[in-house]
Amino acid sequence: MEWLRRLAVAGLAVLVVAAPIAVTAGSSARGTDLVVSRVTARTTPVLDRAGQQWAPAASSLTGARISTALAAADIAGTDDDALYQINAYGMSAYTAQLAEPGQYRVRLLMVETYWRSPDKRVFSVLAEGQPAVADLDLFAEAGYATAHERSFDVEVTDGTLNLTFVTQIDHPVISAIEIRRMAATPAPTATTSISTPTSTPTPTPTPTPTTSTPTPTSTDTGTPTPTPTTPTTTTSTAPVPLGEFAVRSVAGTEPVQDSAGRTWTSRTGLIGATRFNTTYVGRDVAGTADDPLYQVTAFDFAGFSTPVPAQGRYTVTAHFMEPYFTDDGRRVFDVTAEGRPVIADIDIHKAVGAGSAHQRSAIVAVRDGSLDLGFVRKIDFPLLTAVEVTYLDEYVDGPPAEAGPGTTGIFAHRETARDGQVTDGAGHVWHPRSIGWGSWRRSTALSDKPIDGTDDDMLYQVNGFGIGWYRLTVPAAATYRVRLLMAESYWTAPGARVFDVVAEGQPVATDVDIVAATGGPGVAHEVAFDVPVADGELNLTFPAKVDFPLVSAIEVLSTSVVAIPAATPGPRAVTFAPDSFWTQDISAAPTAPDSAAAVAELVTQVADRSGGVAAFNAYDHNASFHVVPAGQTRITVNFHDCQTKGVTPWGLFDGPGHFLDVPVPDDAIAAAGTDATMTIYDPAADQLWEFWQMQRNDSTNDWEACWGGRLDAVSTRQGYFPMYFGASATGTVIAGGMITLEDVRRGEINHAISVAALDTAQNVYSWPGQRTDGSLPAGVLMEGQRLRLDPALDLSQYAMTPIGRMVAKAAQRYGFVVTDRSGVVALSTESGLLQASRTGVNPWDTLLAGQPYEALRNFPWASLQALPKDWGKPA
Repeated sequence: MEWLRRLAVAGLAVLVVAAPIAVTAGSSARGTDLVVSRVTARTTPVLDRAGQQWAPAASSLTGARISTALAAADIAGTDDDALYQINAYGMSAYTAQLAEPGQYRVRLLMVETYWRSPDKRVFSVLAEGQPAVADLDLFAEAGYATAHERSFDVEVTDGTLNLTFVTQIDHPVISAIEIRRMAATPAPTATTSISTPTSTPTPTPTPTPTTSTPTPTSTDTGTPTPTPTTPTTTTSTAPVPLGEFAVRSVAGTEPVQDSAGRTWTSRTGLIGATRFNTTYVGRDVAGTADDPLYQVTAFDFAGFSTPVPAQGRYTVTAHFMEPYFTDDGRRVFDVTAEGRPVIADIDIHKAVGAGSAHQRSAIVAVRDGSLDLGFVRKIDFPLLTAVEVTYLDEYVDGPPAEAGPGTTGIFAHRETARDGQVTDGAGHVWHPRSIGWGSWRRSTALSDKPIDGTDDDMLYQVNGFGIGWYRLTVPAAATYRVRLLMAESYWTAPGARVFDVVAEGQPVATDVDIVAATGGPGVAHEVAFDVPVADGELNLTFPAKVDFPLVSAIEVLSTSVVAIPAATPGPRAVTFAPDSFWTQDISAAPTAPDSAAAVAELVTQVADRSGGVAAFNAYDHNASFHVVPAGQTRITVNFHDCQTKGVTPWGLFDGPGHFLDVPVPDDAIAAAGTDATMTIYDPAADQLWEFWQMQRNDSTNDWEACWGGRLDAVSTRQGYFPMYFGASATGTVIAGGMITLEDVRRGEINHAISVAALDTAQNVYSWPGQRTDGSLPAGVLMEGQRLRLDPALDLSQYAMTPIGRMVAKAAQRYGFVVTDRSGVVALSTESGLLQASRTGVNPWDTLLAGQPYEALRNFPWASLQALPKDWGKPA
């Protein structure tokens, strides 16, 4: 045996006797092994990729010195570099106190830290005085800076495991040691009788090369015994995905399982914690469903430290509860992370009072494998009840730049329930709630109040309540990180508002109770989660359990770099001439001399009906719109004499033949309401038809209409019908000014909007109108008149719905066109009946976050401006 020869060369006398020891070379199936110890040569704990903690072993390694030669090195052959980067060397022994005698499996983790050739470092290991690893040459086995491990089983009879490291050439070296209690003693598959010494050999000094590890050499004091080497085994553990990494620790003496089923270990990571307050043990803690997380408080401690598996950013949430003081300002402290201030002037009583749960969170960048928190005393002792650390992302130097349209980077979208744009303390811009925000109801109860737990009060002071869903178009199939910000604005007790959050059909948060989490109203709270989105649209829902769900602000960030498409104009329902009045920017157009009179008339008409709110005709009195493919079968639409004219008007079936050869699709459907309008657009033929009071004949099932018209060469036209034809009072194309379903889905209207007035001037009209049915005296609002919303108006000053704000933005640029009369001032939309007949769902059911009659509430009609008569008319 080579290792016996080397021991003899080293000057050790070897005596052989016949005391047989059974050494297992294999084992049968067994139950679950129990890990009783994991230790590392590091001076601080380290966490492996499987989420397992390895404690410092220095006090158990006799004569060990520490090598940091590989502290920054990549270690080959492992994903757990941190277990091998710091090493103990020159130790003679290792002892571990075990709970009971029995069979144990020992794992030795090692790496060559210095030598670049074989036979430069050779050592052996004894377990309980018996050979376990012989003639180990790390370079010969694995190479330089490459992970290597040996495993062996050992019987411990006295409750103390003893390992001896036998120096043969240079110092033994060890990175980490794991000890497992075997579930059952396996039947041996090979037993060898060996001899052990009955006396201790006298060691002589072993020379050590002076060019090896640059530290003094030592003399081995172990007692080697010749024996066959136990076969080694290799074990592995599946690493915990970084996204699932979490450390949770409480100040209590026992582990705690919270209401979400997560385990919090006892006092893991607390440094110098020797003083604890237990006055709340067994008592209720306000503001939480997890009382055990807060019932024991550590105070007068040095800090908190935990190993982390990778460089990156981590979310740290510190939990507090004031157990003693009953006044503000009696306990104040700061928190630092990685040596930098992250939370200042924590005053638990000021935030939530005594005996109430309180949390503060921070995002911390970690570069060195250990996350370290400091607690800086200002008034009295800092305290802590629990700490949670979770992995956030890899961006240790901050995430990549947030990208805009047409670039590559991190996609970012932020919006609040407020009416105006706000900028947070980090410089991020938050926009008013979008059309995808599933509620028009808001609470401003906190609008003038400070919000505890945040420096960005403005993000929490206005709340959207009753939110049922949230939709957002995202640029790529990717994973997105969603933050829901909220602050309770009404309830003061837990259980009064409870809801769930579902992302892409999967639950991501259950039983969200803001008061239970924060201790009361007016305290910042957030729910954050990652969600993969594959179809280009992020969908969230908020199932209510008790009262209405509530959200103050929403942030969506891609977790990886994505390509963000360049901003392009959205499609329009109909393509008219490039200079069409429907798509002309009129923000710089002049105003009419009689603008004030025209606007005053419209404002009066709005105020006289429906509680002073103009109508948004989503479900009736709107326009049914059909786009047909090339080659659609054409039919004749019959004339329906709804006005009892007694004659068939010229031009329907003779002359231009507006009712002939109409490509009516098989599933065509007219809009609901007395007008029963229908638009048919054939882009391939560049033709468009519109009909008024379109219906199927009860007897023949044939289509018939009371009036209408055809527009040829649509793409070269302004957007009105010839002569007296068309379905609107002015002859303008209804589809040109309707608010389409796609407009609302996109959140942008990129054309002028048709508005119907109660009445208009008699016998006078403005281009692009071709006629009028008004009855008012001249000098007031005209049909065909173009109006715009003052382009300088600050829309954030008006508490409009997202649809109202969308209309207002379009009115500032493209304006309104008065196209018809109605029983109430109204805007026309695309009917959802066609899609409802095809899918069973009317799109307006999910596009509207409230009732249609609320859509234009608080719209600033008085800030309209009228353009001069016939402005923009081609010469």
